[in-house]
Amino acid sequence: VWQGAVERAFQTRADAIGGSVTVVEDAGQPLGAPGLAEGDPRFGDIRIVAVPLDPSLTAMSVPQSAVVSGTWAGDVLFNSAVDFTNIDDFYSVALHEAGHVFGLDHSTDPASPMFTHGISANLAPTADDVAKLKSLYGIRGEQEGSSGGSDDHDRESEENGESSNRNDSLFFAEALTVPVLPQQLVRYEVSGSIATPDDVDYFVLQPSSIELENNEILTVTVRSAAVNGVILDATVYDDQGREVEATVLRNDNGVLVIQAESVEPDERVFIGIRSDGAVDPYRTGDYDLVASYRPGEVKLTEFASMELDEESPRASYPMHVDATQLGFFIAKLEERDVPPGTVASVVVYDDRGTPVYRAGVEPGQSRSAPTVLLEPGEYRIDFEVAFPAGETGKATIVFDGDGISLPFGPGLTDPTTSPVLPCNQAGADPAYCLPPDTVVTSPIVIWPGTPKLETTPVTRLVPPVTTPDRWFWDGARAIQNVPRHLPGRPTDVNNDGLTTPRDALVIVKFLEATQRGETIDAINWYVDVNNDGAASPIDLLFVITAIAI
Repeated sequence: VWQGAVERAFQTRADAIGGSVTVVEDAGQPLGAPGLAEGDPRFGDIRIVAVPLDPSLTAMSVPQSAVVSGTWAGDVLFNSAVDFTNIDDFYSVALHEAGHVFGLDHSTDPASPMFTHGISANLAPTADDVAKLKSLYGIRGEQEGSSGGSDDHDRESEENGESSNRNDSLFFAEALTVPVLPQQLVRYEVSGSIATPDDVDYFVLQPSSIELENNEILTVTVRSAAVNGVILDATVYDDQGREVEATVLRNDNGVLVIQAESVEPDERVFIGIRSDGAVDPYRTGDYDLVASYRPGEVKLTEFASMELDEESPRASYPMHVDATQLGFFIAKLEERDVPPGTVASVVVYDDRGTPVYRAGVEPGQSRSAPTVLLEPGEYRIDFEVAFPAGETGKATIVFDGDGISLPFGPGLTDPTTSPVLPCNQAGADPAYCLPPDTVVTSPIVIWPGTPKLETTPVTRLVPPVTTPDRWFWDGARAIQNVPRHLPGRPTDVNNDGLTTPRDALVIVKFLEATQRGETIDAINWYVDVNNDGAASPIDLLFVITAIAI
């Protein structure tokens, strides 16, 4: 019964934007398991679970945002200690949390399901709720002269070498426009392809006649169209073709999100898309771009900044986490004072020596990793830099991030009314006190003082990265050997639109590799033809039969 209530709640939200939801099986991996934020074959996009939460909460959802990545994004956690007396109460909570997952904030309208956090008598979205959802997902901006839909033809044209320079300069930038519909968010969408490693696609966002009150922050999201595909970079230019400073909010597992402040919605803005991959297969491929103006700047916290050189190429920094939360981190290697080919790495270890975050960067790059669950305790951040042979320099590594509170377990102590004191201070509770000289910020605490420069880092479990691109798709590697099923065309194993002997050969290759215990990049294959959750000779037989028919 409760499953139907959850599905109905999410479908109610999806109806507002003409979408649909589909229920899939959950294979039982832990919450936040490494994988894909969207389309993970093991448990879908949104997971519904029951866990012990603070008694003041009935449920909570992990927001979809520019800085939440990995499989946590969109999950809904119900408080397992709550005893719902009827299904309508449960449905009201599910409808509220589904609203958050789709991007709605709390409402000031007492008739809205978003008005109160918890059980509510409001069982239907208000007209304002629906309008806000439509505004969030916006008006789709199209290429001038386009009838809409996907840009597969243009992708194929680039791959075949047709019109290869059609948008390869600012002068020939492809225009994106927005239909005039009042009281809507402006949202530009386009698909493209990086055909060669030095290819650059330019687009120009034509000003909209829609009044964009308070929507002055341009957010650009570029997504690789294939898992383990092209790694992308984006640059924003003003109306005069001058580069605009932009902040990288996220860059991992095929998704790049940047925000630019110094642009005007009523002026033309140019965007350049290029490859940021250093090795194949990350240098070419298809992508999807979404640009929109939104209110409010996303600000990350600088947790640490480290300067390393050839004499001191490694350093460690302690980090203290005082409450259970989701942690998001992004590392950047500044371009100044380092030669090309320099590679830096940042790895975060918990108190058991388990790496919970890792990123490799080259000069000018910012790389993140999937959001990770941080339990209260002590962590260590290891920084390391490697210069090209015979080269020297001074590398500055900036480590930023954000935290989202997850109030698991019993109620939390409010430190503003019951402060947690340093352990050497009178009145401190020895069971709940901070190390001496700790400076507390919220929600993540990094101990102050000089970081420890290491000749040989303590318990280095992750070897230094030599090719940062190999770490970029970490989340995808978790599902490389997971058999997947392709609905509608189950015998099209390689997803090329046909059923041919190549599909049979793909299954043979997959079975041979898994029998030898090898990891194989099968993310873009659909070897579970009969949809039984496994790959076997039976799937091969289905393909051979389809070919024979």
